[in-house]
Amino acid sequence: MASLKKFFVFCTLLVLLIAGASAWMFMRWIETPLSNDKAVEFTIKSGSNIRGASRQLVDAGIPIHPYLFEALARITGKAASLKAGSFELQTQET
Repeated sequence: MASLKKFFVFCTLLVLLIAGASAWMFMRWIETPLSNDKAVEFTIKSGSNIRGASRQLVDAGIPIHPYLFEALARITGKAASLKAGSFELQTQET
């Protein structure tokens, strides 16, 4: 019985460690500026949802991970307030 308890504690600590490391890596990714050499122009088409918009960003050459971008937009509640139009992303913007 004692070894089962130790195994459970070990598994719990391992899961917490992995979750903490994942959260830390995600926060570093959010705060890292894009490393563009020049400004990037892109267009979000009218009627695009957040998944389509993230794909349009990638197609324009913006180095983002579309699934993480979509997840961040949904978590922060910004996915519903997406605006269509043409935009310019300057160098070193986050």
